[in-house]
Amino acid sequence: MKYSMIFSALSLFSITQVAYALPAKHDGPTDGDILNFLLTLEYMESAFYEGGLAKCSEDDFQHAGLPSWVRPRYEQIAAHEKVHVKFLQGALAKAGIQAVEPCAYNFPYDKPESFIRISSILESVGTSAYVGASALISNKVKLHQRRRLHLGVEARHNAWIHVSAMKQNPWIAPFESSLTPAQALTLAHSFIESCPSSNPEIHVRSFPPLSLSSNAQPGGMTTLAYKPVTEYKGFTYAAFTSGHETIFVQLDQANKNVQVPTSLKGGVFVFITKTNDKVTDDSIIAGPAAAHFVFEESR
Repeated sequence: MKYSMIFSALSLFSITQVAYALPAKHDGPTDGDILNFLLTLEYMESAFYEGGLAKCSEDDFQHAGLPSWVRPRYEQIAAHEKVHVKFLQGALAKAGIQAVEPCAYNFPYDKPESFIRISSILESVGTSAYVGASALISNKVKLHQRRRLHLGVEARHNAWIHVSAMKQNPWIAPFESSLTPAQALTLAHSFIESCPSSNPEIHVRSFPPLSLSSNAQPGGMTTLAYKPVTEYKGFTYAAFTSGHETIFVQLDQANKNVQVPTSLKGGVFVFITKTNDKVTDDSIIAGPAAAHFVFEESR
């Protein structure tokens, strides 16, 4: 089995570009906060596909060696994301809650290959974000309707991109990774330049961004770059999460180096934590970062 690395486009951004904050003093996100958080992600995905398809023509996809049906499938995904936006806008309107407006985005795509790579990141984050958010919505009847529409479809988008567009395995673990709103928003901030000042406040914090060396691969050493909000003098750990499994590796405090676990493959979320037993919003110092370890099976 051979390994190579496709690292998240998030690592292309300076860590000073992303806004983050310490935990706010409130009772936690309301259903309205969660729906506006999901709407923020859907806006971002919709803008990504609209902009990417406008930049990359059918000829561009063919010159990249992709089958003629790949771009039309992306057009279908783009249409789905617009429907998701309208659905969440309608749900918020029916509840009498002000909906957030779209932000200004910066996606580093210039050709079909980078467009496809970033699409895999966004769909992975979106799927994991819906898994995490579903546990926080108190109205379980409305939860069922929203989960049925979005979670399954986002997962299908993600699987199709990995199989058909990237020629990779669509799954690695028996369970889907879960991201809390704070964790997903940290990843989303890497693509967000600014948001309207008129947007209602979403009671969801985010963490300092994290990046890995571009050549990181299982079994090798990688340097982690991050700037914590406050200095933490205890032991710190790199937490590598795939599905329900998390592997903790103690971080070299002097140079922030860590060995990537040899067993990792496929999509992985990486965190810097204060503890080595469980990743929670209270234990996170920085991250997550999204990484994808490409691998080839022998058959």
